Amino acid sequence: MQGHTITRRSFVKSATVASAAAVMGSVLTGCLGQSQPSGGNDSTGGTKAPMAERVFYNSVCHGCIQACPCKVYVEDGVVVKIEGHPDAPTSQGSLCLKGLNQIHTCYSPRRVLYPLKRTGARGAATAAWERISWDEAVELAGAKIAEAIEKYGTYAFFASVGGGGAFSFIQAMSIPVAFGSPTVFEPGCAQCYLPRVATAGYMYGGQDQSIADCAVLEPFKGLAPLEQAKGIKNDTEVIVLWGAQPSVSQTSQSGRGMAELRALGCKTIVVDPNFSPDAVKATIHLPVRPGSDSALILSWYRVILDEKLYDEEFTKFFTNIPFLINPETKLPWLASEAIDGYTPPADMPANTPVYVCVDENTGQVAPLPFGDPAALKQQVNPQVLATATVKGLVSKSAGQVYRDEAEPWTLAKAEEFCWVPADRIRAAIDLYTGQLKKGKTAGIANGVASDMEENASQVPLGLMGLDMIMGYINKPGCTMTQNPGGMGGMGPAVEKSATNQWGKCYPDGVLPRPTSGGDMFGAMYGVGWTVGATEEENKAKAEAVPETFDPSVPGAAPFFTKPMQFAYNQLLLDRLGMGNHRGLYSWCHSHIPSVREAIETGEPFKPRVWFDMSGNKFAVLGSAGAWYNAIMNDGPDFIICQYPMI
Repeated sequence: MQGHTITRRSFVKSATVASAAAVMGSVLTGCLGQSQPSGGNDSTGGTKAPMAERVFYNSVCHGCIQACPCKVYVEDGVVVKIEGHPDAPTSQGSLCLKGLNQIHTCYSPRRVLYPLKRTGARGAATAAWERISWDEAVELAGAKIAEAIEKYGTYAFFASVGGGGAFSFIQAMSIPVAFGSPTVFEPGCAQCYLPRVATAGYMYGGQDQSIADCAVLEPFKGLAPLEQAKGIKNDTEVIVLWGAQPSVSQTSQSGRGMAELRALGCKTIVVDPNFSPDAVKATIHLPVRPGSDSALILSWYRVILDEKLYDEEFTKFFTNIPFLINPETKLPWLASEAIDGYTPPADMPANTPVYVCVDENTGQVAPLPFGDPAALKQQVNPQVLATATVKGLVSKSAGQVYRDEAEPWTLAKAEEFCWVPADRIRAAIDLYTGQLKKGKTAGIANGVASDMEENASQVPLGLMGLDMIMGYINKPGCTMTQNPGGMGGMGPAVEKSATNQWGKCYPDGVLPRPTSGGDMFGAMYGVGWTVGATEEENKAKAEAVPETFDPSVPGAAPFFTKPMQFAYNQLLLDRLGMGNHRGLYSWCHSHIPSVREAIETGEPFKPRVWFDMSGNKFAVLGSAGAWYNAIMNDGPDFIICQYPMI
């Protein structure tokens, strides 16, 4: 990758053409609509002066990452009104105050309408800038990028996004990859939303539980007029908003959706120290002490496990809760390790591991192969809470590990530590678990609040685990759905059969789903270098990719070729800081402190030309002072900032 070269002329030509095509194609296609001209007679019978003709454009709000569709009204070339678009599948004509106020952003006196080139010293107290043309700006940027790549290799280029309502996340990731660079970062992703996304990907390969970030739409299915016209009904009975405030943080989409659900009788449990608009209207409000979420979650586990309130069959056969855990490796025991001479069933799918459990009927360690519960019940009855000796090591089931962690957290202890009355905690548990007895479901939606705390990874793990042991997954009204089945009218979450009410599972970890789902980055760039797989397994995966693009293969894409696959695998391995923050792998971003250290030290390589696509990084980076020193003392050599404000 380091040996690739690029000329100034070829870069500027390709970048200009590609950018123009992308912008014109995505922004202007079918966007112009015309309303009736205003005017007419006044109340006295006279003729009013003709008013300016008003036209409207179909557009998208750029106030945040949700990009809600909107209608923009223009008179004499001036925007006079912005409103939500009624045809939007999720917001349905709603728009939050930030979106409605974009007209002020558009005409702010501080907005920069043309490219500027700095003429004074970097960091000078009095900024010195000169206006240049767009052609000069593109030529200069292209020349500097090309010079750095020619002299130092493709890894000299890097990009960033975020910290200012950015909507160009994919652009920031795709440009470095197109140049052959592994380096891109976004300040929010490591501390906001990433814990939920990464945990969901590793735990069950589906969407995270967030409705405030619009990842999950299943609870809102049947609310849209188009879906109602098709006879689609809403099945959402109970929603737990854990550290999420959709009414104020995602107002026009999930905020509006929650208001409609409450109007339909949906009950809500709100876990939030603030008396938020969602808490005001909650069925039960748990004003948890900030930072004590993990303790509250463990108190739920203690009650649910002790009283067997969970979905026993689903927990036994569709979760890893019964698996015995090796106390030394902290991994589930493989049957081939735990049972001498064990051979898996002949019909076991390839590359599907077989683990072991304690058979509740015999009290013995037994294999628990993947399969349909109807058939497995004849072979083994997995014990959820179990302890056994395997190869001389006392080994607990995963369920027992959970239960032991929950042991101290009685409702009384949770009340003392979390500052929530025990009877209110109990009422919330009963409402959440009680849906199972009725043959209905509930769902937990967590949010940004816990992302910002030290237990950022523990909270989504615990909350997804609760929905899993309750069997609240891939069912109508649940937040844990592997395909979003929301107001956009998408199809069923998973395939179902007469013998499997929960849907078809895919043991190789590959679930057919649209590219907008949880495997967004893998769908863009190929299978990638799979975390947890051995080097041999990853190479075998890449070797299976065709050498050249075959247009005759249905669904084939030009970038799914063996050379590109190996090249992208190498970029993933070389991405700065992957060993420091592995959750960022799922986001295709670099570890921010590692990027700064590389700028300062040049190790393992020095990022030299920076394309920052939005926001004020000094306002959003946790170590702003260290970044300022790095930029002033060690580079980068050239910085391109794409943002409408100075």
